[in-house]
Amino acid sequence: MEWMIQWTDKKKEKVAVGLAVLLCFIVHLLTSTQFTGWFSGDVYGYLSHAATFTGRNWSGVLRNASSFYSWGYSALLAIPMAFSSNIITVYRVAMLFNVLISCGVLLLCYSIAKMLAQDVNKYLLLLCATAVSLYTSYIFQGAVMLSEMWLYFFVLLSIYFVLKYLKTYAIRWGICAGLAVGYTYIIHNRSLAVVIAYAIVVLARSIRQKDWKSLLILLLPLAFMLALNQGVLQYLNVHEKQGRSYTYNTYASQAQNVGSKVNFYFLISGIQCILGEIWYAIIGSFGIVLIGICSGIKTYIKEKKEKNDLKYFYVFVGLALVGTEMVSVLDLALAKVPLDTLRYDVYIYGRYWETVFAFFLLLGMIECCRGIERKTWIAIISGSVVLSVFVEYMTRIYQNNAFNYWAIPAVLLPYFSTQNRFTVMQSSIVGITFMIFIAVIYYNYKKMGKIALIGIWTGMCVFSGYNANYHVAELYKDTPNVINMPLYETQFQVACDYLSENGIEEFAVCATDGYRAVAFQIKFMEAKVTGITEGELDEIESGKTYVVDKMAWAEPMEGTVLYENENYYIIRKK
Repeated sequence: MEWMIQWTDKKKEKVAVGLAVLLCFIVHLLTSTQFTGWFSGDVYGYLSHAATFTGRNWSGVLRNASSFYSWGYSALLAIPMAFSSNIITVYRVAMLFNVLISCGVLLLCYSIAKMLAQDVNKYLLLLCATAVSLYTSYIFQGAVMLSEMWLYFFVLLSIYFVLKYLKTYAIRWGICAGLAVGYTYIIHNRSLAVVIAYAIVVLARSIRQKDWKSLLILLLPLAFMLALNQGVLQYLNVHEKQGRSYTYNTYASQAQNVGSKVNFYFLISGIQCILGEIWYAIIGSFGIVLIGICSGIKTYIKEKKEKNDLKYFYVFVGLALVGTEMVSVLDLALAKVPLDTLRYDVYIYGRYWETVFAFFLLLGMIECCRGIERKTWIAIISGSVVLSVFVEYMTRIYQNNAFNYWAIPAVLLPYFSTQNRFTVMQSSIVGITFMIFIAVIYYNYKKMGKIALIGIWTGMCVFSGYNANYHVAELYKDTPNVINMPLYETQFQVACDYLSENGIEEFAVCATDGYRAVAFQIKFMEAKVTGITEGELDEIESGKTYVVDKMAWAEPMEGTVLYENENYYIIRKK
């Protein structure tokens, strides 16, 4: 009879997990398919590598590209691009991948939670894992064709494998850990902090314990992935850039930019950026990330006293979090542009280090299930108020600068109109008010307070993510730009229709920016498109077709005008 009870309990758990995954799937599916979508310039970079992987020749528009992009996410986009040349189809399949990977985040969080919190009811842990998978930014990024969702997943997968290895010392988990960390870096080079954190912890543990076997098991797979990455990058450079080098978004370019700006104001700006991004983490997660960080520090101290190997695990995730934050600060606030012309969102830019948030969100939720003292909540809320006032003051001078809403999705809750202008204070008021609300619920309903906290927090995250997605999609739709031409610009679509109807599969695009040529290339994935400037018109052979952007040149150029609309000429050279 005892085995029947055990079997029944396992079956209940499987049903509960299945329902949680179904909920996650439905929510992400609905939020990722409600909108036509929007592109950022980064989408073009990822699609270009995917095109090369599928045998397409886009070198005509990529030879002069300046920004470097990793290829890990491109390898995944190559799957739909191998079967379709329609950008909308590729976009929709990419959204489906994001939905599935969100369910993977839930399962990983549940597995990690069961290993770290055996003292907490497993159904509460499942609620915690479900809540993390529905965090605001995961809802938002799940509807965008960027590498973010895959970074969230693979960072979490790396954490899972490291934890499994330190608990079992099984060779297979060590190999998987090295491979997962390596692929995380291949997805995006800003994950260098995760690689460095992993290498430091592995080396420190192996040297202290003289465990050279573990050193090989954990580092050789990582070395293999890094070597693979270099080989693929060389292949892509030859086929896309024709051997030319990138001048932007590389370690060399960032180091040069940072090195040229080191002074007193540089350091002050760095401190401001750190505080701004901490504000983003606290307000965007309604304090849960901060609770998770404190829980991790407390557990590390305990494991260190007990001389348990799990202390290395907490060092790894801690270094990964801090390192990713430093990468964000160096890359955004201190390297790209003069400090007085920074975008308003740069000082509170949370998108980069959110890749490591999942684990700390999970720890925070688990700590809430164990019980949090009133003074802890009071300290968090009080600290949030002080920090919000400081961040509002330090960013006030940038409020009229350029702004990217999609860089800070977790704090866009107050915005229901594309006419609204973001301010730190408005988001702070909403976030802190909600923190007070869930604290009141948590402490006044003893029996159901934990479940209520998780449920209300999750509902707010889903609503906030949906609202942010709707707001940004409408903003881009209302103000079409060169990046979103394949989705929204009517004159672009009409020009493409002319090219398609007349069977023109090889043409040049003459414009002042590289995005316009890439937009035509994405619309005509199989065509041979060349991006040129006015000074390169002589390179076009007689009888060839080229498209001219009227924003750059209002008068027709040499040749016969085949078609004209408000924005473009299509000309055949004499």
